[in-house]
Amino acid sequence: GMMSRSGYWHPVFFAALWVPLGVVWTALMNPIIKLLRAFNLHSPPRTPSNKSLVGKVAIVTGSNSGIGRETAYGLAKRGCTVILACRNEVKGKVTEEEINAALERESKHGSIDGSKGKAIYIQLDLASLSNVVKFVDNVKG
Repeated sequence: GMMSRSGYWHPVFFAALWVPLGVVWTALMNPIIKLLRAFNLHSPPRTPSNKSLVGKVAIVTGSNSGIGRETAYGLAKRGCTVILACRNEVKGKVTEEEINAALERESKHGSIDGSKGKAIYIQLDLASLSNVVKFVDNVKG
């Protein structure tokens, strides 16, 4: 039978089990792989990182840390005026100062044309409608 004399499962039984598992796995994964290829999800769209953004304004939320901060800095390095839209006023102002100081340092070294880019902190708390209205007025003005 399936059990060998020593009481362990026979290797042939495992081989017989693996083949259908492989077939099932392939059948399940193939449509998923095809879907990923169709949407090209494995590679994000490439945008030229050297394209000038002088004269453009970007609002970046959550820009006092992490990806938001790096995004804000990257846009400002390309000459963009970046509105740092964050809830925390202390962190927002510190980030504004740090980004602008870094832009000044880099433009002195000639590594970027950051002299045209800048960061401006404007407080934004999405939980407060009156604050959102005030934010919009500040950005317009």
